[in-house]
Amino acid sequence: MSSDRIFTLSNGVWTTPQGKHIPYSRETCEVVDDYCVRITKWPKNTTLDIVVFVGEDSTESDERWLFEEIYRVAKLPHEQFDLHKGRLIEKAIELAERVYSG
Repeated sequence: MSSDRIFTLSNGVWTTPQGKHIPYSRETCEVVDDYCVRITKWPKNTTLDIVVFVGEDSTESDERWLFEEIYRVAKLPHEQFDLHKGRLIEKAIELAERVYSG
């Protein structure tokens, strides 16, 4: 259940190809080693993504992943996302577990 999950909070700035700086805050919950659920609050909306890590198995965890595949689950205005946040996270985790667990 999503309430049992631990989310890590981080902040950052994304730079567009045109050089514009867009701040964001991000909550990430690692579900298993191969994927996580990520919530990103942008200035105008909130996105919910499943991030799948693709790469080689290695004992060196920092060098293990070659790239990420990002699958957008939802993109909503903040108020609408906040209203359904718990249910959306739970559904994203269920989907990720069903599709990406070996």
